[in-house]
Amino acid sequence: MGARSLKRLLEDHKDAILCVIDQGVVSAAGLLTSVLIGRHAPEELGVYYIALSIVLFVRGFQQQMIAVPYTIFHHHHKESLPGYRGSCLTQQFGLVGIALVFLIGLIVASSLGWLETAMVSPLLVLLFLMPALLMREVVRQYCFTHQENIGVLSIDSVISIIQICGLLALGYLGYLSGASAWAVIGLACFVTLCVWYFRTGPKIQFDRKRQLSDWNLNWSFGKWAVGGQLIGSLPTQILPWLLVTAAGTAGTGLFAAAMSLVGIANIFNTGMANFLTPKASQVYVDEGAHGLRRVIFRMALLFLVAVGSFVGLMAVFGGQIALIFGSKYAGLHLAISILAVGKLFEGFAIVASNGLFVMERIRENFYVDAILMVVTITVAILLIPTFGLMGAVWTSLVGAATGAILRFAVLLVFLNRETRSE
Repeated sequence: MGARSLKRLLEDHKDAILCVIDQGVVSAAGLLTSVLIGRHAPEELGVYYIALSIVLFVRGFQQQMIAVPYTIFHHHHKESLPGYRGSCLTQQFGLVGIALVFLIGLIVASSLGWLETAMVSPLLVLLFLMPALLMREVVRQYCFTHQENIGVLSIDSVISIIQICGLLALGYLGYLSGASAWAVIGLACFVTLCVWYFRTGPKIQFDRKRQLSDWNLNWSFGKWAVGGQLIGSLPTQILPWLLVTAAGTAGTGLFAAAMSLVGIANIFNTGMANFLTPKASQVYVDEGAHGLRRVIFRMALLFLVAVGSFVGLMAVFGGQIALIFGSKYAGLHLAISILAVGKLFEGFAIVASNGLFVMERIRENFYVDAILMVVTITVAILLIPTFGLMGAVWTSLVGAATGAILRFAVLLVFLNRETRSE
């Protein structure tokens, strides 16, 4: 390939490349965080990971209620976009309030011994810094929607640098724990986002007259997506809690280490998802189902090649790579290999979900999530109490495969129906 052809290729796919690079920065920071905790305070890695499951659970609601509707509907508000942003931000404040009440409930339950008592400290940290953690994702999705990919890369790079430097300092001083790690991450988000907003933040207007109509618009889309998020992500998010009951925080730490390593695949999975949502939405508006079908199948092939290569790498070298956490994490080869295959299925599910979202087939996606919840929870109850770590690993794979297969089956039905009518 000549220099001119390479330059043209990079220009044509600049946004996709920047999204993948950005997710690489985020994933690298997440992996380094797990490694540092695993090496300096291995008993705290499971605690950190359980807190992470809470953050991801709440963030999923935020994405379905606010971020994705904004991406889908923002082009309807070209003349009044600042007001629509204000409405979305008001909804964000409401979600943060609910999340804080949820955290208070978990803190009380942990303090009374109903949940793992070691979770009290990180939950208290999240109580104060959850707004900053959630706002980071709002800003990221705003930038992706408006293709301000250089901006989001800058934000994530600064946060990651502060995060890793802070964790290294805590490790050196002997103060690194699950709670202190979340304190560093939250403060890094807060400082960076404040600087970003006052320097280049978008114009925002709060108009009480349009709050209800904008809520109804977002909720018309989001109610099914939120329901799907609740029942679809619940099994995945409760896996660490089930595992800590069966294998303690030590066993949960092993699972966290394995998940952190296969999470490298999220560099591609999540990075391309951030690119695919606005891209697929625009193609569907311009070219209809035929154009969307072309994008979906190209992306599925790309995921197969990229993430499939990663699966092969983990199958061969996963056990050796796990030793970066320390000698206590030897013997994770099989678990890492299985979880890596699950990441391939997650990639396919991301592609199919994006297709269903832009076609506004949210109700059907909800039904898939309902089936997925039943399957995953059933497998978890059957396997985790008996097999511990490997029970959680196999449960994760079954859930990922079920979600991918069902979503693609439903998507193909509606794509075929619309292409025949065009």
